[in-house]
Amino acid sequence: MTTIQAARPAGKLADGHEQPATVFQPIHFLYTYLHEAIRHELALLSQSLQLLLAGTSTGWPELRRRYIFLRDVYKYHSAAEDEVIYPALELEVANVTPSYSVEHEDEEHLLEEMVDLLLATEQSPTKENLLAVRQLSWRIQTTVTKHLAKEEAQLLPLLLTHIPPREQGGLVAQFLCCIPISTVARVLAWVKPHAAPADRAAIREALAGAVDDPLLCSLLLGWLEADEADGAGSDGLARPGSPSSPGSSGDDEAAAAARSEALRFDELQRLLGEVASCARRRCSRSGIASADLVASADALAAAMAGHMEAEERGVLPALERLCPRPEQRALLWAMVRAMPLRLLERFHNALRKELAELEATIATCQQRLETAAELADTTEVMQRLAARFQFLRGIYRAHSLSEDEVVFPALEGKKVLRNVSHAYTLDHEQEEMQFQTCSECLDRVMATGTLDSRRQRLAELACYYSGVRGSLETHIRAEELELWPLFAEHFPVAEQEHLVGLIIGRTGADVLTSLLSWVRGAMTREEEDAMMLSIRSAASSTAFDAARRYHDPKKGVLGCRHYRRAAQLVAPCCDRAYVCRFCHDEATDHVLDRYAVCEMVCMECSLRQPVAGSCSGCGTCMSRYYCKVCHLFDDDPGKAIYHCPFCNFCRQGKGPGIDSFHCMSCNACMSLELFNKHVCKEQSLKRDCPVCSDMLFESKHPVK
Repeated sequence: MTTIQAARPAGKLADGHEQPATVFQPIHFLYTYLHEAIRHELALLSQSLQLLLAGTSTGWPELRRRYIFLRDVYKYHSAAEDEVIYPALELEVANVTPSYSVEHEDEEHLLEEMVDLLLATEQSPTKENLLAVRQLSWRIQTTVTKHLAKEEAQLLPLLLTHIPPREQGGLVAQFLCCIPISTVARVLAWVKPHAAPADRAAIREALAGAVDDPLLCSLLLGWLEADEADGAGSDGLARPGSPSSPGSSGDDEAAAAARSEALRFDELQRLLGEVASCARRRCSRSGIASADLVASADALAAAMAGHMEAEERGVLPALERLCPRPEQRALLWAMVRAMPLRLLERFHNALRKELAELEATIATCQQRLETAAELADTTEVMQRLAARFQFLRGIYRAHSLSEDEVVFPALEGKKVLRNVSHAYTLDHEQEEMQFQTCSECLDRVMATGTLDSRRQRLAELACYYSGVRGSLETHIRAEELELWPLFAEHFPVAEQEHLVGLIIGRTGADVLTSLLSWVRGAMTREEEDAMMLSIRSAASSTAFDAARRYHDPKKGVLGCRHYRRAAQLVAPCCDRAYVCRFCHDEATDHVLDRYAVCEMVCMECSLRQPVAGSCSGCGTCMSRYYCKVCHLFDDDPGKAIYHCPFCNFCRQGKGPGIDSFHCMSCNACMSLELFNKHVCKEQSLKRDCPVCSDMLFESKHPVK
C-alpha cells in the first residue's frame, strides 16, 4: 500500500511558526496508485505463469482472463493520458509527452499479443508456445515498468508543479469517464488496496469538487467508499474507444489543390477526434460521426487522386521537355537523399537486426545444451554468445553517449524543442541497468558447473534478454517517430553535418571502424553510399578521406591511377598502407616485396586484416581479380589477367593456350602468335626495353 500525505489544515508548529496547509494532489491516483496496481498485477501474473510452467497449476484460462483485464485497464490509462492528461501538460511544458504516446502503442500491442498467445497455448501447450509465453511475459513486465518509472520521474513532478489540484481532480474524473460505466467499480476495487484510507478520502473530496454531473459523482463516490474485495477483474471488460491519431499534411501555398487537401486533412482530423470522443461516451451520435468520417476520407482520397493525375498530365511532360536527364537525376537526388543525421537511423536498423540475431543465438545455445553430452561440448557456442552480447552492449553504449552528449543537447538548444529529449535520457539510464542485469546473468551462466544448471541459467538469460530487446525496440521506434522529423524541420543540412562531425570526431578509430562495418551489414548498396557521403561531407576538411583513394574520383571508383581496387596493401617494410606496389615505390626510396605482403586495409570500412579477396568485416569484394601469390587486385572489367607459375607473376591476358604461352628457353610469357615463330634466346627478357626502358621481364604488357 502506498501512502501519500493527505490534506491537513494549517496550524502552529512546536517552534511557534505557522504550519502551512498541505493540499492532497489528486493526480497521485493515476501516477502512484494506478501505477502500483499495474506493477503489482504484473508481478502476480509472473508468479502465476511460473506455477503454470512448472506444472503445479492448470489455470491457463484464468491467466488469460487476468491479462485481458490488464490489457483493457492499460488501454483506458493510455487513452486518458494521450487524449486528456498529455494535452493539458503540453500547454504548460512543451515537448515532454510525445515519446510516451509512441510507447503506449507498443505496450498495448505486446499485451494484445500475449492474450492471443495464451489462447494458442491453452489450446496447444507445445514447448515452443510455453517458451514464447515466458519470454513475452518478461518483455511486457520490463517494458511497462520502465515506462511507468519514466512517467513518475519526469511527468509526475511536472503535473504536480503546473496543474492545480482542482484541475488534477478533473483529469482523474475524465480518466474514469474513459472506462465503460459497467466496469468502473471493478477498476476502482483493483486500485483501492494500493492507497491508504486517508488518501482514499482525499480522492473522494477531490472528485466531489471536480465532477459536475451529480449522478456520476454519486456513483464514483459510492464505489470509492465501498469496501469491496481486492483483486483483478474478469474478462467482461468492454474495449475502450481507440484514441484518435490524426494525420497531418504539408501546405503547398503555390497550388490551390494542395491548399484544399490541407483543409480536408484538418476536417478529417476534427472528425477523428469527434468519433473517438463519441466512442468513449457511447454517444448516440456515434453512427452519424462515423459516416461523416468515412465521407470525408473518401473526398480526400478523390481530391488527392485528381491532384496527382493533374500533375502527371501537366507537370510531368513539362519536366521531361525542359529538364535534361542530368538535371532530372539531380532533382530526384535532392528529393530522396538522406539527411546526414539519418546515420543514426541506419544504426537503428542494424541494431534491430543485431537484437534479433542475438536472440536467435541464445535459442541456438539452448538447443545445443539440450543435446550436449557434457559441459565442454557447449563451450564454443557459449563463448560466441558472450562475445556477441558484449559487442551489442558496447555499440549501444557508444550510441547512447553520442545521443546524450551531442544529439540531445543540440535538440534542447532549440527553444521550441526544450524538454523533447529528457525521456530518452531516462531510457538510456534504465537500459544500461537492464544490460547490467543481463551481463550478471550471463556471468552466472558461464560459471555453472553442470549441464542442468547451465540450462536453467540460460533460460533465465533468455527471459531477461527478451525484456531488453522489447525495451530497446520501443525506444528506437519512438526516436524515429518523434525526433527524426524534428531534425528535418529544425536543422539545416550543414548543421546536421556538423553534428555528424562531432559524433565521429569523438569516436575512437577502432570503434568507428567496427561500427561502420557492422552497420553496413543491414544496408543496401544505395544506403551505404548515402551513409559514406554524409560522413565524408561532415569530415570534408579533414584527412578522413585519405583512406578512400580513387581510380576515378568523378565516378567514385576506388583505387589509384594504376589499378581499380577496394584494398590497400600494408607494406611489411614500413608498416604503412598503399593502394598498390607502384604507389609505394613512388612514395618511398625502396621497393615493395609483393610476395611478403600479409595484410591489407579495406577501403570501404578501413578494417586492417589478413590479405584476402574480400573484406572480413563488411564483406566487400576487393576486386574482380585477386592473386593470392602476387597479392594483385584489379577490378577493371575490361582486363583479362592470369598468373603464370613459371614467371611467378600475374600477366595481362587470358592465359597459356588461349592467347599466350610460356617459352621455357626464353623464360618468358609471349603472345600465342609467336609460338614456333620466335628465335629463342636464353633469358632473353632479362633486360630493359630499348624504347621505354621498362624491364621486359616485369612488364605489365604482353610481349608482341
